[in-house]
Amino acid sequence: TQPSSPTPSGSITVTPITGPTYSIDGTNFQTSNIFTGLTPGNYNVRVKNAGGCVSPSTAVTINVAPTGTPTLVYSIIDPTCSNSTGGIVIQQPVGSNYEYNINGGAYQSSPSISNLTSGSYTITVRDKSTGCVSQPSPFTIKPAPVVPVAPTTNSTQPTCNTPTGSITVANPLGVNFEYNLNGGSYQSSATFSNLNPGTYSIRVKDITSGCESNATSVTINAAPSAPQAPTFNITQPNCSVSTGSATITNPTGAGIEYSLNGGTFQSNAPFNNLAPGNYSVTVRNSANCVSPAATFTINATPSLPATPQLNITVKPTCSNQLGTIEITSPTGSSFSYGIDGNYQSSPAFPGLNTGRAYVFTVRNNTTGCSSSELGPTLTTPYTS
Repeated sequence: TQPSSPTPSGSITVTPITGPTYSIDGTNFQTSNIFTGLTPGNYNVRVKNAGGCVSPSTAVTINVAPTGTPTLVYSIIDPTCSNSTGGIVIQQPVGSNYEYNINGGAYQSSPSISNLTSGSYTITVRDKSTGCVSQPSPFTIKPAPVVPVAPTTNSTQPTCNTPTGSITVANPLGVNFEYNLNGGSYQSSATFSNLNPGTYSIRVKDITSGCESNATSVTINAAPSAPQAPTFNITQPNCSVSTGSATITNPTGAGIEYSLNGGTFQSNAPFNNLAPGNYSVTVRNSANCVSPAATFTINATPSLPATPQLNITVKPTCSNQLGTIEITSPTGSSFSYGIDGNYQSSPAFPGLNTGRAYVFTVRNNTTGCSSSELGPTLTTPYTS
């Protein structure tokens, strides 16, 4: 057995065992067939039997012990944002005659050792050709850097009046975090504003570790559209009804509401009992968008003509049993005059029979409104 780096002396074992005593110098014999603690040099091994006869010698050389232990040069690979374990790579010594172990474990031939969790370690190298082993060299694998969780967000969607939206990161928050939109520059603010409709990717970076989170996808919806200005049918006041109404014809349907003159929105389309005046109507849809206003006018209530004033202008006589009654007020070109629903332009009604009462009517030709009065009964003069 030749000397090694940790064991500077060698040994000689005589086999097979053929005698009671053995010698490596031809002078001193011993009963053991093993000689240990031998310094480097040449030895002559002999065996003496019980009769005192000595064998020829066998020459054995104990080599000089190898000097020096391997010097370790290595680099440490610490955990990263994407790899939670580290490792060590030996740069020197390397080669087929070297092997390595971690923390006194089994030797391996690869100079690269991976999958080391954070903590303290020792690395040792052994020269297989000499048996020399280096002193254990300590090294440390740092803790894995903290990777932020994928962000949770709140979004503000576009409205009828604001065509863009915004995204605000709700978690994680803090002075050691920065935020990124669609791979752009990182910023300290957790809010991204004035975003057009579309899909966005949000990431968080821990500025202490430099690690980025997985992306969170957020969608900004298209801005809702306002309804078109309403159209409607108007019913104006008339001679018998002093108010008007407006009925919305478009837009109509589920989720549509209407407001008159900026008042409370209602789901019913007609607005009734409207006094004469100017009005505006707006429409609101389910997205809370309000249309431009559309205006209309309820006209003044048409006035009734004054009650007809009557005068008998031709009285029946003995020879002419027919009389004439004339409407004396109101009169004018804008009026028509009638008896029992039959109208004429003249306010005078000749040829009226005696013995009955007629209903006289004055009609305003412009408004169609009329007033009536029961006329006097024509009588026949008494004859003897």
